[in-house]
Amino acid sequence: MFREADLSAGRLKTYSDSSLGKVYGGLYGAAYTFPEDPVFLRMQRAVLDEKLRRPRPAASEVRRMHRNYVAARMFGEAAALAGRFPDISFQAVPKTVTDDTSRRTKWRVFDIPENGSTVTLKALDPGSGRKVVMTMFPGCAVAEKAMTSIMAAPELSAAFREYGMLLTARFSLENARLWKTSFNFPRFYIAYKASDFPEMDYRTSPNFYFLRDGEVKFHFFGWNTRVGPSSGTAQMAKGLRAIGALAGGSAR
Repeated sequence: MFREADLSAGRLKTYSDSSLGKVYGGLYGAAYTFPEDPVFLRMQRAVLDEKLRRPRPAASEVRRMHRNYVAARMFGEAAALAGRFPDISFQAVPKTVTDDTSRRTKWRVFDIPENGSTVTLKALDPGSGRKVVMTMFPGCAVAEKAMTSIMAAPELSAAFREYGMLLTARFSLENARLWKTSFNFPRFYIAYKASDFPEMDYRTSPNFYFLRDGEVKFHFFGWNTRVGPSSGTAQMAKGLRAIGALAGGSAR
């Protein structure tokens, strides 16, 4: 229900500090939930501009703008905002993004190096062979438990190392590097846009997708630690068999 007409520079000047704070909080949530819709980010920035004309806003409010710039992959704007507030700590953003997508617009991901501030934007190929994709939140305890269990099971670990990848929509250089090193698993990617992966859910964590030649053959959510047919390891094995990546599965 936000309208840009209600957030013009002239109208915003008439809002009380309290009203302005409420509007800013709502717009932060909208822009973070819908990072691919630029209108919410544009309105959030308009409100922040008005707040900056008043007594200095709280550091948390400035960070909210920075966070949404990062969520929208607007790293230049995020860096410029951070430069205006050298006394506030912000999450790290890449200084340089190397585009290796060859103008492809699907399955684009950021490949994060072990160190340095340059990341590579590349496009993965969803259309051939077997793939296992685990979408997750980097700070999700269930996702960490799932990855630990997979790596501890020799048969599952071997298959996942051959066909698997970790994918998150939440941009964090630090978390990407931590997951890579902690599990010695290099195929950890950050999605460029969630809409690049219409088959997958980034709102919950973890989700497992088993693809063969671009088609999802099996999917499950969560990680049940109880022993039995519904356990995470049993579901993982079922998915691998569905794409012919584990003994007893179909090769079609």
